[in-house]
Amino acid sequence: MPTFAAPDGTRLALHVRGEGPPLVVLPGGPMRASAYLGDLGRLADRRRLHLLDLRGTGDSEVPADPATYRCDRLVDDVEALRRHLGLERMDLLAHSAAGSLAMLYAARHPERVARLVLVTAIPWALGCRPTAEDRLAAARLRRGEPWFADAFPAFEAWLRDPAEYDPVISPFFHGRWDAAAIAHDAAADEQCNDAAAEVYGSDGAYDPPATRAALARCAAPVLVLAGALDGGPRPDLARRAAEAFPGARFVVQPGAAHYPWLDDPEWFTERVDAFLTGAAVPRTLRPGPPGARQTLGPPAARRPRVPQVLEVPLMCSVRGTARSLGWPRTTEPGGARTWPRAPSSSSGSWAGTSRSWTSATPTGSPAAAAWGMSRSPSSRGSSRCATAAGPRALP
Repeated sequence: MPTFAAPDGTRLALHVRGEGPPLVVLPGGPMRASAYLGDLGRLADRRRLHLLDLRGTGDSEVPADPATYRCDRLVDDVEALRRHLGLERMDLLAHSAAGSLAMLYAARHPERVARLVLVTAIPWALGCRPTAEDRLAAARLRRGEPWFADAFPAFEAWLRDPAEYDPVISPFFHGRWDAAAIAHDAAADEQCNDAAAEVYGSDGAYDPPATRAALARCAAPVLVLAGALDGGPRPDLARRAAEAFPGARFVVQPGAAHYPWLDDPEWFTERVDAFLTGAAVPRTLRPGPPGARQTLGPPAARRPRVPQVLEVPLMCSVRGTARSLGWPRTTEPGGARTWPRAPSSSSGSWAGTSRSWTSATPTGSPAAAAWGMSRSPSSRGSSRCATAAGPRALP
């Protein structure tokens, strides 16, 4: 396992999988070990994946200064990785919470980005975040799921009070609740650094106006991929994020939630690889009902705005309990850690719930772990939640 030194001397681990042109991959959570990404739906068969364990996660060292977990400060680690690999410019893929990290990197080092892929990325760096209402609306689209009757009341309770986390809501996180999703979800607890996640989006991490201005000058081609069943971000929010880039393409993967490479590996790999290689891809279809085929289209900047009519099942991040919603956690006498009640309105204080899952497919049911949202006090999927107070949300 290769390692390299960050600017402050922290040793960072890099996991290399596959063969082919290099692709640097940033994991979400926030602050979840890269192991959850696996081979990205066999994308490793076509690209040599360089999966970074962010500081304090996976096999990377814990930094001396916890403040360096903040998203904007992690940009230096990404640049150190590029130098370590000896790449003049690099193809970069970021999932979930890491989408904001990739945006900040592209804003600060636009000349170092060859192509950028943002997968179900929550655009906190742009000042955009899902609302509780979005997540509830998406959850209601899952009425046809066999687990919905038991899970939805628990989901509502969790949104009202993050301390009310119940594992029954886990199916809301994946497009398909099969053996692979269950195993993926079960591994989340050991892969997330909750303390680091709370710092990731803390005060000062983001400057949306400055980031938008910088990204407007980014010449690199960008692919923004959303899951039709994902509630954070919902496809319309992901499309708005795409519009921050002059050369962005937007695609919605049908039947997918927050982890599209698990929900339909072949669909995911074909689109991402086609974009990275510059191959011709199908043009975009107008958003349609659940299950409608969605494909890549012309750059968002050149495509006329389409009414927000994407009627697809989208989910709210559930496991990311309070953290996914960006609520601060407190310590009670005796050391017990609890989460305060959720705000009554969905404003910036929601900090961009990081995980959202929905499974509109007949067999699908979201699991939620990999979304980068933490679940509840037990924080199953911890890093998946929004961090800390205010707009420090999660993956």
